[in-house]
Amino acid sequence: MPIYNSRRWIDAFMQAVSMQRDVAVEVIAVDNDSSDDGRAHLAANWPDVKIVALDVNVGYAGGVNAGAAESHPGAHILAVNVDAQLHHGCLRRLLDDLDDLPEAGLVAPRLLEPWGAVQPSAHRFPTHARLLAEALFLDRLPELGLGYHLREDHLWTNATQVDWATGAVLLTRRAAWDAIGGFDPRYFFFVEELDLQRRLARCGWKAYVDPAATVVHHGGKRPIDARLFAEAHDGFDRYFSAGGRSASGSAARAILILSAFTRAAAWSALALARPRRAPEARSWAAMFARVIPVSLARLFRGPRAVG
Repeated sequence: MPIYNSRRWIDAFMQAVSMQRDVAVEVIAVDNDSSDDGRAHLAANWPDVKIVALDVNVGYAGGVNAGAAESHPGAHILAVNVDAQLHHGCLRRLLDDLDDLPEAGLVAPRLLEPWGAVQPSAHRFPTHARLLAEALFLDRLPELGLGYHLREDHLWTNATQVDWATGAVLLTRRAAWDAIGGFDPRYFFFVEELDLQRRLARCGWKAYVDPAATVVHHGGKRPIDARLFAEAHDGFDRYFSAGGRSASGSAARAILILSAFTRAAAWSALALARPRRAPEARSWAAMFARVIPVSLARLFRGPRAVG
């Protein structure tokens, strides 16, 4: 569980974990050089948690790797966001999936919004065409089959194979984790789970989403700093570049810059059309507008180094 100024989420997360029955859990919190009192709060109120304190923010991927290195060598690896709240029986169900599906290298729960709606968490591997469909909102036309988000029908009752699952909560089989060396630490924030699951697939492991295991995920509800959001553009650039700068990675970034432009325009239009939502819409429009120059600069310089 990487934490970075995450004090407000810790108690709800730990209370949910403590309610997971019939599962042996070792919680390792990796503090990415926070400036709040989250680490001290953990030590004082949740003494069973092992804390790994880093003196530099290595990002989410690097944080999970640091925690995994301190874990019991026979344990599966649960990479989890601190703002995720596991429902009763979630971990037991995911562990049963690993037992029942020997080809599964990774299983993930269904993600829910705090008000109960389903968060998109099941995806196809992205291509330039799928990114472009998202940028132009063509993925909103399900009959075209465009975009990379899969439709998560409420008819799902069992674990279903997907290309990749959103990384808020991922349980990775230890043998699969060790085979690929965990997350690529060059991904600071965003896209690290996509890269992980592509490498798992290349080694013959499959990914599943199980709707019977559910988690409330609080992330993504408000705009974030444009420089942090641009890490997603960095991640896709690196993902399509396959380890080095390439025209494929630059093309992916250019499409994402277009996507930021179309989203800024859409949120601006919503601010005019829906006065009651204008403050929220203007905030989102401003974030996407600020992302454009940040990512354009990195288009020529390359993704920033991590660490």
